[in-house]
Amino acid sequence: MKIDYIKSSIEAMLFVWGEPLESREIARALGISNNEIRLIIKSMMEDYEKENRGIFIKKIGNAYQLQTKKEHFEILSKLVDKVDSRRLSNSAMETLSIIAYKQPITRIEIEKIRGVKCTSPIETLISRELIEEVGRLEQIGRPILYGTTSEFLRVFNIENINDLPGYEDIDNYFKADEEIKVGIEDEVK
Repeated sequence: MKIDYIKSSIEAMLFVWGEPLESREIARALGISNNEIRLIIKSMMEDYEKENRGIFIKKIGNAYQLQTKKEHFEILSKLVDKVDSRRLSNSAMETLSIIAYKQPITRIEIEKIRGVKCTSPIETLISRELIEEVGRLEQIGRPILYGTTSEFLRVFNIENINDLPGYEDIDNYFKADEEIKVGIEDEVK
């Protein structure tokens, strides 16, 4: 197979699939090794960047997805009716943050951290495919362990969970934000 045909086939697969597509699935469809597919996709990613296109290939774990560039958000939003029903509540975001940083984690552990029940936020996050059951804790009752999904990585535009900002970074951000608020309050007085 010619390289141009392979590249156009990969592009077509990513476009039609819409969701992140694992390299092994692409390799299987084309009858080429997974390593060769990854090298070709890496080359395609560089091509997209050089050609200053409106789309790019995003690596998400072992999968790839065609995405539009952020700088085109404003113009694209004019074409698409924005539906706000996909927004998460504060409690769901808080629960998701705890799961992302503490995974695998049980519902009871999440509730201890939050100080309130979290059955509803967990159900919401599962229905949105942002979290999933990743196992069971080996103790009485065998409680469910929750973790994030590849959809979580895609939505938050990260390749893997290690790309999340560190706890110290977040803590420093909030400390700096609090110092700014205190400084402003002092100026107002």
